[in-house]
Amino acid sequence: MAGDPVRDPQTDRDGRYGYLLPVADGSTVSVLMPGVELQRVRDDLTATAPCLYVSNEAWWWPSAVIQAASATARPVVAEPIPQAERDIHG
Repeated sequence: MAGDPVRDPQTDRDGRYGYLLPVADGSTVSVLMPGVELQRVRDDLTATAPCLYVSNEAWWWPSAVIQAASATARPVVAEPIPQAERDIHG
């Protein structure tokens, strides 16, 4: 991240609060945080745990943290794997 999260009330929906995470390249990553106690979001390991949305995809807390961190990290430039190699390696 390249700074503190910024509250984005225009993106609030379904009981979740919108935030933008600044990235070093000037872009942002959107996060929707459930409007419940943080402990419930972090520590509830059941299928009914409230999820976060990172870049419009739903994730439970541990995976949401990983997704947000990787989305705000310096991008890695990589070549796509050619179709022939994907067919060989599955």
